[in-house]
Amino acid sequence: MTQISPKARRSLLFVPGARPERFSKAVAAGADMVCIDLEDATPPQHKDAARVAALEFIANHRGPVELVLRINSPRTVFGLRDLLALSELPGPRALTLMLPKVEAAADIEWVDQMLTQHRIDLIALLESARAIDEVNAIASASPRLSALMLGGADLSVELRGALAWDTLTYARGRLVAAASRFRLDLIDVPFIDVADGAGLEVETARVRAMGFTTKAAIHPSQVVPINREFTPSQAQIEHARRVLDAYASVAGGAVLLDGKLVDTPIYLAAKQVMGLVEALNAASATH
Repeated sequence: MTQISPKARRSLLFVPGARPERFSKAVAAGADMVCIDLEDATPPQHKDAARVAALEFIANHRGPVELVLRINSPRTVFGLRDLLALSELPGPRALTLMLPKVEAAADIEWVDQMLTQHRIDLIALLESARAIDEVNAIASASPRLSALMLGGADLSVELRGALAWDTLTYARGRLVAAASRFRLDLIDVPFIDVADGAGLEVETARVRAMGFTTKAAIHPSQVVPINREFTPSQAQIEHARRVLDAYASVAGGAVLLDGKLVDTPIYLAAKQVMGLVEALNAASATH
């Protein structure tokens, strides 16, 4: 179980920016992160009003749920307006921005420079073949970058394949390696069939096993099974504690535990489990 961020980031729930009446409901759905979407989920005629409503909601938000704002691509007029509005906020302001259509390190660097007066936490959404090719440069573009996200829908179309596991296997593997190398959280594409709960559970288990830290959701009903899959079981927690104790008892050397070798990789995996537990406990304490 890979856990990079000191925050609990198991699930990210999208909510349309054009539906401000749903913002509070999304926050109450139990997701660790709620992303107000000014891009795909907001029609052009509603983008300006959605931006105003989203920034007002974010400014007034209090609580453990991390709010994320997906702006429009900075290559578009709407994206430039989003960034201008953010740059004019009274600062310093702590924000988490999801940047869509990221294809190169320069996309991250430019936004970073434009919003230097704010404590920006950036999430890069990779949605094209070029982005997958450039993933290492993107992942190392800014210390503000805290996560990568796979944009599977757009990518599968560009690859001329279905939005299915086989189409995205290579891209997922590239993102796992880059996120691990640069110590970033890694968010998987939403499972779009809301009615297929079993399919969601299978895919979430597979991406968690690959090394993803988070699964995105498009409906509140998807949050609970995602959180459950990314939350260590009591048996996993107890085993991790025993691994840490055993490893400490030999001052960092190899040791047998229940007949199995415990060495540095097993120790690090146990630390990741306990790191997530600590983050979840800290978030629970703020409720």
